[in-house]
Amino acid sequence: MKPTVPASGAPARDGQALVEAWLEAIYRIRADAVGAAGSLRLVPGRPAPVPAPVHGRVHGLLTAFNPGAQRLDAAANLARAARLRVRLAELDLTWHPAANSAADGGWPEPSCWLPDVDAGLLDALAREFGQAATVCVGADGIARLRLYRDDWHALLGEDPRWQWPR
Repeated sequence: MKPTVPASGAPARDGQALVEAWLEAIYRIRADAVGAAGSLRLVPGRPAPVPAPVHGRVHGLLTAFNPGAQRLDAAANLARAARLRVRLAELDLTWHPAANSAADGGWPEPSCWLPDVDAGLLDALAREFGQAATVCVGADGIARLRLYRDDWHALLGEDPRWQWPR
């Protein structure tokens, strides 16, 4: 049985509002991560401005901040981000600095851009760090939210802007 986001996260009834906010959020990766200049924005449901990963793998945007969509204080979030970087090093994963924020610039979250990673490993890391969602780019080149709250599936169903891990 796969682990789920802790019950301390947002209730299922809040899932629709959170997903809508995440769809409007700003997801930026440093363009030098893909050999360009400046920064690139990922928009769920739209083609990503990066080369698609090889089949069976994804590019993932992962944070350790605010697990289960619950705001933590700066010290707790920074400690979690440091643990994520240690974990990525333990796994010998390549990553690049990235950033997420709400559409209005609030709720900033430093993130890690993981190019060409196994989707199952991205899912495991997201769950390990209590994340309700990540942003990923699959072989079709489309950016999507990858949702981990199993209790939201019945509420949200299917949509081309998001996906559920298998």
